[in-house]
Amino acid sequence: MAGLFAMNALWNAGHSVCLVERSALGDGQSVCAQGIVHGGVKYSLGGLVSGSARAIERMPERWLAMADTGSEGDLRTAPPLARHMWLWRSEGVAGAFAMVGAKLSLRARPEAVAPGERPVVLRDVRGDVLRMPEPVFAPVATLGALLAPMMRWAVRGEARVVRDGTVRVMGDGRTLTLRPRCLVLAAGAGNAALRGECGLAQGLMQLRPLHQAMVRGPLPEFHGHCVDGLATRVTVTSAAVAGGERVWHIGGKLAEEGVSRDARAQRSHALAEMRAVLPSVDFSSCKWSTYSVNRAEREQPKGGRPEDACVERSALGETSVLTVWPTKMALAPVAADMVLESAGRACHGPSSADVASALEGWERPPVARAPWHATCEWVPTGEVGP
Repeated sequence: MAGLFAMNALWNAGHSVCLVERSALGDGQSVCAQGIVHGGVKYSLGGLVSGSARAIERMPERWLAMADTGSEGDLRTAPPLARHMWLWRSEGVAGAFAMVGAKLSLRARPEAVAPGERPVVLRDVRGDVLRMPEPVFAPVATLGALLAPMMRWAVRGEARVVRDGTVRVMGDGRTLTLRPRCLVLAAGAGNAALRGECGLAQGLMQLRPLHQAMVRGPLPEFHGHCVDGLATRVTVTSAAVAGGERVWHIGGKLAEEGVSRDARAQRSHALAEMRAVLPSVDFSSCKWSTYSVNRAEREQPKGGRPEDACVERSALGETSVLTVWPTKMALAPVAADMVLESAGRACHGPSSADVASALEGWERPPVARAPWHATCEWVPTGEVGP
């Protein structure tokens, strides 16, 4: 996601660009994002506006502008799945305390809704239910929209970086040699191997694992957070699939703590949690699955999550190397801003037409599939738990 946003930004600023993808775009971290463009509430549940909240609070309006008008990155062909999320709390004092953060003075301010305005999914929830102006975008569709105008300059192949900054691209029995002024590494967890190949310093990246859960069946469209204490107990986003079914993609604390559970235990825990936080939903005709993924981030003291997108600048001879970690999908446009600023003004070199001509006949990279299409094992509710 960050690489495609950066590619679009660089091209629009007059740079010649070329993207090299080994397998499928977004394969790994990007297509596993839940697609929520946070506005900061999630990072202020303790009652204080954190640095993370301030870094991300303008993102909802920025993404919606891209979807509505095509400004910056053109997402008009990938409109949001929803223009808001729902926020509700677990029972108890801890959950009530967490709602303090939802009332802070952020740009994306949650608003309480009357019981009659709640979605059916939340009809039996006790306590306040809030509507948050945080849109949800489908990662796969977003990747496709960003790739479409850049397809002439995108190839599927292996990139080998020589330590003078030269890049050799191999694919379809061909080899292409590039001598870029700026080399952008935006491969998520793959950044470590790329930096090693370049002979650059290691130890700058950290991985934070997740064990996500999914449930599919005759479910309604729904996107929301259930908070408990200072944490998001579960986060749910949804997507339509074949046969009139819908998948609910489940993250939050459930996914973070789920790394200590195997797939069977995680399915069982997810069923129990979903029944607890959404008591009115009937999961009896559904099936459950899980998958694991790593979030790649710029290393932080004590392994904490970075507050903003991060770009590390290095050099290989006369080539500037920018290693990109967007931290969150919502911050991918900010990472692109950082890349554009570091790359500087476009200067004389091969034109975009020359690059496109050199890439004629090369295989173009596909966009990766959503995780629920790649997962094989779906277990019926009756076999998951009572």
